[in-house]
Amino acid sequence: MIVVGCLALWPASGNTALEVRWTSALPLDSLAEIDQRLAAPWEYPLEVSRRSGQPKKAVITNCLSYFDLTRQGFEATPFPPQLALGADCHALRVLSHAVPAQRTYLTGFHLDEKAINHLPPDLSLILSRDDARNVAAANQRGLSWRAFQPISRVTRENSHSMLVEGNGWNVRVKIYAFGDFNADGLEDLLLTTQGWLTQGTYATTRLLALTRFQDGGRLDLLTEYNLTKG
Repeated sequence: MIVVGCLALWPASGNTALEVRWTSALPLDSLAEIDQRLAAPWEYPLEVSRRSGQPKKAVITNCLSYFDLTRQGFEATPFPPQLALGADCHALRVLSHAVPAQRTYLTGFHLDEKAINHLPPDLSLILSRDDARNVAAANQRGLSWRAFQPISRVTRENSHSMLVEGNGWNVRVKIYAFGDFNADGLEDLLLTTQGWLTQGTYATTRLLALTRFQDGGRLDLLTEYNLTKG
């Protein structure tokens, strides 16, 4: 569900600016509340530490302290919870700088099985430098995620979330927001991926901005936000 503060449906293409809007995956009532959300205390503070410098230990209590302490090299053990919390913090900050787009090629884009034919291979679970090189090569060839990697099942969980399953791995994709995130006039898509191996403990969260340059075309990666640093 696209929440209000934004439009419930995608506006028509043309010269009319499209409102910045977000889904319930990122709980937010209005853009005016972002500063308040960034400063709001977390229900469960996150204990972090660092190898060098004083102090050695600290506690992340909200998004503002998350940005501050991660810039100083503090990290949580285990690390995955920090990435998940950081994705929300970074998404709020991205939204605070977003502007209404002047045009869009994302009208009618939904997370369902067909979306795999339009999403880029960047959303796959990247575990090594070899994986990253393979993704880069697939992008040069203009391959979609499905064309790049064998996918066994896609499950639409709701209007803004789907689970993608492969051989030994899962990736959950969630749409966070729509808006112009790089001030080029074109509408972009902000989403997270939560990926994990089905055997073992490896898990990661990423925050990505995508866009589309033509109707019905493949989406392209604009940027991946560094969740390890504020």
